[in-house]
Amino acid sequence: MLKNTLPGAACLSLLIAVFSTTVFAGSLAKRSRVELKIGRWHHGSASQAINRIGPYTVQTSAKSGGAFGTVSYTYWTRENFAVTFALSALRLTGDSRVEFGDDQTTQFVGFSENQINVVPFVFGFKYYPLVTSPARPFFSMYAGPYIGFEAQHKVEKEIVQNSRTLNSVGSRIGGGIDVRLNRRFMLGAEAGYNFVMGFTKSLSGRDNYSGPELSFGLSLLFGKGQ
Repeated sequence: MLKNTLPGAACLSLLIAVFSTTVFAGSLAKRSRVELKIGRWHHGSASQAINRIGPYTVQTSAKSGGAFGTVSYTYWTRENFAVTFALSALRLTGDSRVEFGDDQTTQFVGFSENQINVVPFVFGFKYYPLVTSPARPFFSMYAGPYIGFEAQHKVEKEIVQNSRTLNSVGSRIGGGIDVRLNRRFMLGAEAGYNFVMGFTKSLSGRDNYSGPELSFGLSLLFGKGQ
Protein backbone atom coordinates (compact mmCIF):
# COMPACT_ATOMS: atom_id res chain seq x y z
CA MET A 1 0.00 0.00 0.00
CA LEU A 2 1.03 3.60 -0.48
CA LYS A 3 1.38 4.22 3.24
CA ASN A 4 4.23 1.71 3.29
CA THR A 5 6.15 3.63 0.61
CA LEU A 6 5.62 7.16 1.93
CA PRO A 7 8.46 7.01 4.53
CA GLY A 8 10.88 5.97 1.80
CA ALA A 9 9.59 8.73 -0.44
CA ALA A 10 10.12 11.30 2.31
CA CYS A 11 13.69 10.11 2.91
CA LEU A 12 14.48 10.24 -0.80
CA SER A 13 13.04 13.74 -1.12
CA LEU A 14 15.16 14.88 1.84
CA LEU A 15 18.33 13.42 0.30
CA ILE A 16 17.52 15.12 -2.99
CA ALA A 17 17.09 18.45 -1.22
CA VAL A 18 20.33 18.07 0.75
CA PHE A 19 22.52 17.12 -2.20
CA SER A 20 20.83 19.20 -4.90
CA THR A 21 23.28 22.08 -4.40
CA THR A 22 26.19 19.86 -5.42
CA VAL A 23 24.76 18.55 -8.68
CA PHE A 24 24.64 19.94 -12.18
CA ALA A 25 22.48 22.88 -13.22
CA GLY A 26 22.09 24.12 -16.80
CA SER A 27 19.46 24.83 -19.41
CA LEU A 28 16.93 22.20 -20.47
CA ALA A 29 15.15 24.25 -23.15
CA LYS A 30 14.96 22.40 -26.51
CA ARG A 31 16.36 19.21 -24.96
CA SER A 32 14.75 15.76 -24.67
CA ARG A 33 14.83 12.86 -22.29
CA VAL A 34 13.80 9.21 -22.05
CA GLU A 35 12.78 8.15 -18.54
CA LEU A 36 12.23 4.78 -16.88
CA LYS A 37 10.12 4.81 -13.70
CA ILE A 38 8.90 2.24 -11.20
CA GLY A 39 6.31 2.76 -8.50
CA ARG A 40 3.08 1.68 -6.89
CA TRP A 41 -0.50 2.37 -7.95
CA HIS A 42 -3.19 2.12 -5.28
CA HIS A 43 -6.83 1.96 -6.42
CA GLY A 44 -8.92 1.71 -3.28
CA SER A 45 -9.37 -1.06 -0.78
CA ALA A 46 -9.13 -4.74 -1.64
CA SER A 47 -12.43 -5.94 -3.05
CA GLN A 48 -14.31 -9.10 -2.25
CA ALA A 49 -17.78 -9.77 -3.65
CA ILE A 50 -20.17 -12.71 -3.16
CA ASN A 51 -22.95 -13.21 -5.71
CA ARG A 52 -25.61 -15.89 -5.90
CA ILE A 53 -26.80 -17.07 -9.29
CA GLY A 54 -29.51 -19.65 -8.66
CA PRO A 55 -27.90 -22.50 -6.71
CA TYR A 56 -24.39 -21.20 -7.45
CA THR A 57 -22.31 -18.91 -5.22
CA VAL A 58 -19.52 -16.90 -6.84
CA GLN A 59 -16.84 -15.35 -4.59
CA THR A 60 -14.59 -12.79 -6.33
CA SER A 61 -11.62 -10.99 -4.79
CA ALA A 62 -9.02 -8.49 -6.05
CA LYS A 63 -6.05 -6.76 -4.45
CA SER A 64 -6.00 -3.04 -3.66
CA GLY A 65 -3.04 -2.11 -5.86
CA GLY A 66 0.19 -3.19 -7.42
CA ALA A 67 3.57 -2.24 -8.84
CA PHE A 68 3.82 -0.52 -12.20
CA GLY A 69 6.48 0.62 -14.63
CA THR A 70 6.58 3.56 -17.02
CA VAL A 71 8.63 4.56 -20.04
CA SER A 72 8.24 8.14 -21.22
CA TYR A 73 9.58 10.71 -23.65
CA THR A 74 9.79 14.41 -22.67
CA TYR A 75 10.69 17.50 -24.67
CA TRP A 76 11.28 20.91 -23.08
CA THR A 77 9.70 23.54 -25.33
CA ARG A 78 11.13 26.17 -22.99
CA GLU A 79 13.03 26.16 -19.72
CA ASN A 80 9.96 25.88 -17.46
CA PHE A 81 7.60 23.84 -19.67
CA ALA A 82 7.82 20.33 -21.14
CA VAL A 83 5.51 18.00 -23.07
CA THR A 84 5.47 14.28 -22.30
CA PHE A 85 4.25 10.99 -23.79
CA ALA A 86 4.12 8.11 -21.28
CA LEU A 87 3.26 4.41 -21.49
CA SER A 88 2.67 2.59 -18.19
CA ALA A 89 1.72 -0.94 -17.18
CA LEU A 90 0.05 -1.95 -13.91
CA ARG A 91 -0.08 -5.70 -13.14
CA LEU A 92 -2.65 -7.17 -10.74
CA THR A 93 -4.07 -10.54 -9.79
CA GLY A 94 -7.53 -11.67 -8.68
CA ASP A 95 -9.45 -14.89 -8.25
CA SER A 96 -12.95 -16.33 -8.26
CA ARG A 97 -14.37 -19.44 -6.57
CA VAL A 98 -17.65 -21.07 -7.58
CA GLU A 99 -19.63 -23.34 -5.24
CA PHE A 100 -22.94 -25.17 -5.68
CA GLY A 101 -25.52 -25.63 -2.94
CA ASP A 102 -27.28 -23.76 -0.14
CA ASP A 103 -26.14 -22.31 3.21
CA GLN A 104 -26.06 -25.77 4.77
CA THR A 105 -24.27 -27.83 2.13
CA THR A 106 -21.94 -26.60 -0.60
CA GLN A 107 -19.90 -28.34 -3.27
CA PHE A 108 -16.83 -26.93 -5.02
CA VAL A 109 -17.47 -26.37 -8.71
CA GLY A 110 -14.56 -24.39 -10.05
CA PHE A 111 -11.80 -21.87 -9.47
CA SER A 112 -10.36 -19.17 -11.71
CA GLU A 113 -7.28 -16.97 -11.45
CA ASN A 114 -7.17 -13.64 -13.25
CA GLN A 115 -4.10 -11.73 -14.42
CA ILE A 116 -4.98 -8.08 -15.05
CA ASN A 117 -2.93 -5.40 -16.75
CA VAL A 118 -4.05 -1.76 -16.88
CA VAL A 119 -2.07 0.16 -19.50
CA PRO A 120 -2.40 3.96 -19.74
CA PHE A 121 -0.97 5.70 -22.81
CA VAL A 122 -1.12 9.37 -21.94
CA PHE A 123 0.00 12.74 -23.27
CA GLY A 124 0.58 15.70 -21.00
CA PHE A 125 2.85 18.42 -19.75
CA LYS A 126 5.04 19.47 -16.84
CA TYR A 127 5.32 23.01 -15.56
CA TYR A 128 8.39 24.01 -13.52
CA PRO A 129 7.74 27.10 -11.36
CA LEU A 130 11.41 27.29 -10.24
CA VAL A 131 14.28 26.78 -12.68
CA THR A 132 17.20 28.39 -10.88
CA SER A 133 18.24 25.23 -8.99
CA PRO A 134 19.36 21.76 -10.14
CA ALA A 135 16.41 20.40 -8.09
CA ARG A 136 13.33 21.54 -9.99
CA PRO A 137 9.82 20.96 -8.56
CA PHE A 138 7.02 20.60 -11.11
CA PHE A 139 3.27 20.23 -11.59
CA SER A 140 2.03 17.67 -14.12
CA MET A 141 -1.16 16.79 -15.98
CA TYR A 142 -1.80 13.92 -18.41
CA ALA A 143 -4.76 12.41 -20.28
CA GLY A 144 -5.36 9.55 -22.69
CA PRO A 145 -6.71 6.00 -23.11
CA TYR A 146 -6.48 3.42 -20.32
CA ILE A 147 -6.57 -0.13 -21.70
CA GLY A 148 -7.43 -3.12 -19.54
CA PHE A 149 -6.28 -6.65 -20.34
CA GLU A 150 -7.55 -9.69 -18.46
CA ALA A 151 -6.29 -13.26 -18.85
CA GLN A 152 -8.35 -15.88 -17.04
CA HIS A 153 -7.39 -19.44 -16.15
CA LYS A 154 -10.35 -21.59 -15.08
CA VAL A 155 -10.29 -24.97 -13.39
CA GLU A 156 -13.66 -26.72 -13.69
CA LYS A 157 -14.21 -30.11 -15.28
CA GLU A 158 -11.40 -29.06 -17.57
CA ILE A 159 -8.84 -26.26 -17.72
CA VAL A 160 -10.08 -23.28 -19.75
CA GLN A 161 -8.08 -20.19 -20.71
CA ASN A 162 -9.49 -17.00 -22.19
CA SER A 163 -8.71 -13.30 -22.38
CA ARG A 164 -10.37 -9.99 -23.16
CA THR A 165 -9.52 -6.33 -23.69
CA LEU A 166 -11.51 -3.32 -22.44
CA ASN A 167 -10.99 0.37 -23.18
CA SER A 168 -11.53 3.46 -21.06
CA VAL A 169 -10.17 7.00 -20.79
CA GLY A 170 -8.65 8.86 -17.88
CA SER A 171 -6.35 11.59 -16.66
CA ARG A 172 -3.68 12.07 -14.04
CA ILE A 173 -2.80 15.17 -12.03
CA GLY A 174 0.28 15.34 -9.86
CA GLY A 175 3.62 16.86 -9.07
CA GLY A 176 7.15 15.99 -8.14
CA ILE A 177 10.79 16.96 -8.46
CA ASP A 178 13.49 16.46 -11.10
CA VAL A 179 17.20 16.69 -10.25
CA ARG A 180 20.01 17.16 -12.79
CA LEU A 181 23.01 14.96 -12.00
CA ASN A 182 25.04 16.04 -15.05
CA ARG A 183 24.41 16.88 -18.68
CA ARG A 184 23.21 13.35 -19.47
CA PHE A 185 21.37 12.03 -16.41
CA MET A 186 18.51 13.10 -14.17
CA LEU A 187 16.70 11.61 -11.16
CA GLY A 188 13.02 12.17 -10.45
CA ALA A 189 10.20 11.48 -8.05
CA GLU A 190 6.50 11.99 -8.81
CA ALA A 191 3.16 11.51 -7.06
CA GLY A 192 -0.26 11.85 -8.63
CA TYR A 193 -3.85 10.69 -8.79
CA ASN A 194 -5.42 8.73 -11.66
CA PHE A 195 -9.00 9.63 -12.57
CA VAL A 196 -10.20 6.70 -14.69
CA MET A 197 -13.68 6.23 -16.13
CA GLY A 198 -15.13 2.83 -15.26
CA PHE A 199 -14.65 0.00 -17.73
CA THR A 200 -17.86 -1.29 -19.32
CA LYS A 201 -17.27 -4.66 -17.64
CA SER A 202 -15.39 -5.52 -14.48
CA LEU A 203 -11.83 -6.78 -14.45
CA SER A 204 -11.63 -9.35 -11.65
CA GLY A 205 -14.61 -7.84 -9.83
CA ARG A 206 -13.56 -4.19 -10.25
CA ASP A 207 -14.54 -1.76 -13.01
CA ASN A 208 -12.86 1.41 -11.70
CA TYR A 209 -9.12 1.73 -11.21
CA SER A 210 -8.92 5.35 -10.08
CA GLY A 211 -6.40 6.02 -7.32
CA PRO A 212 -3.07 7.56 -6.27
CA GLU A 213 0.36 6.53 -7.46
CA LEU A 214 3.95 7.17 -6.42
CA SER A 215 7.01 6.58 -8.60
CA PHE A 216 10.77 7.16 -8.92
CA GLY A 217 12.74 7.35 -12.14
CA LEU A 218 16.07 7.70 -13.92
CA SER A 219 16.33 9.73 -17.14
CA LEU A 220 18.74 9.97 -20.05
CA LEU A 221 19.01 13.51 -21.46
CA PHE A 222 19.96 14.23 -25.06
CA GLY A 223 19.89 17.05 -27.60
CA LYS A 224 22.02 20.18 -27.91
CA GLY A 225 19.51 22.56 -26.38
CA GLN A 226 19.73 26.28 -26.72
